[in-house]
Amino acid sequence: MNSDLTKNEYRLLLDLVFMASWMVDSHHPEGRDGVEEYDMLLQKLYSFAREMGCEELVHADRDTNEYFPTRHYEETTRAFQLIEEYNDDTFWDALISRLAERDVYEKLEKGRRDTMGIEEYWERSEPIEEAYYQEFLRHALDRLRLVDN
Repeated sequence: MNSDLTKNEYRLLLDLVFMASWMVDSHHPEGRDGVEEYDMLLQKLYSFAREMGCEELVHADRDTNEYFPTRHYEETTRAFQLIEEYNDDTFWDALISRLAERDVYEKLEKGRRDTMGIEEYWERSEPIEEAYYQEFLRHALDRLRLVDN
């Protein structure tokens, strides 16, 4: 690999690319159309592991001519922790945002949804989002229930 990367920087680059690959492919174990270039770049980066002194992190499968992270990599990377934190933060942000959006639009007069500007929307949604944030901060999902109307 023609670069000035140190072994540690290469390891960090592996983590970044692993996390990006996880985001692209983790919900598509059978593969995903349109991401072949990303997969090829990942394979290329993995192919430099021996040259970079990181052969314990990447396994070269001679039968398939593909590279895979080793168990050692998976046991020592921070990537899974960062992915989990990201997923957790995204879950709460999306839940709060979607519940607030629902509540804002439920309180509007019919036909008003399409005419409300973004500033008015935020003015209405921010206190609702804050209320949900405080609720979930204190009680997580413990008090969240579906109710029949």
